[in-house]
Amino acid sequence: MHKTLKDEATRPPQKDIRSQQREFDTFRIRFNTVRPHHAIGKMTPDEVYRPSPRPFPKKLPVFEYPDDFVIRKIHGHGCFIWHSKHVFVSRVFINERIALEPLGDGLYSVHFGPVLLARFDERQGRIDS
Repeated sequence: MHKTLKDEATRPPQKDIRSQQREFDTFRIRFNTVRPHHAIGKMTPDEVYRPSPRPFPKKLPVFEYPDDFVIRKIHGHGCFIWHSKHVFVSRVFINERIALEPLGDGLYSVHFGPVLLARFDERQGRIDS
């Protein structure tokens, strides 16, 4: 799919971002609703798509973390504060709490609920995935 996207929507690249976005939008419509796919029996993704029956919660639960984890809230710019410095995680987690699990020697595992997101090295002051 990515090779097809690159071949059909970026060659040649468009002159500005709006024109390029139109190319991507046109590709998406063609890819999902017009072009049959061998892997799904010569149907289009639009023909076989079914929404999940599971409801998506409007608000995630507040996760509880072990007492030795360091809890930080992700602020509006996607960062948490560590020793008066901003450390970028992701804007996806804005207003959520993450937990830093101490590993020793200034290293931490970064968790969001049960999900291990990345490692944080406080000496470098940045997240490494």
